[in-house]
Amino acid sequence: MPDAFVRTYPAALDALLRSPGSNVAKQLARFGTQVETQAKQNASGRPGPNVDTGNLRASIGWRVEVHEEVELYVGFGAYYGRYLELGWTTQTGRFVQYPFMRPAIESLGGQIGDFS
Repeated sequence: MPDAFVRTYPAALDALLRSPGSNVAKQLARFGTQVETQAKQNASGRPGPNVDTGNLRASIGWRVEVHEEVELYVGFGAYYGRYLELGWTTQTGRFVQYPFMRPAIESLGGQIGDFS
């Protein structure tokens, strides 16, 4: 039986795994879209935060970045989103929390990284 010989092309393999058009990036984009959709639903009234202007929902989005690794970032731009997600203490000492991002990520099987 002849020996098998496999030649790898590191540049081609690197492009396959890390280019914006790669299957890895496409899968991350699909996941990002699903998380965005679910988070927007979660941020649309009870049990989540009430909607006044729709600014929080409009600020929810995602992006794929390719550096040494392909990374997906999902988040929001509204400054008060962090207070709603993680809770905050009012002058009365009450803790109010309306998470919308974490449940969206977890419900789709994702793991939460740094939430800072």
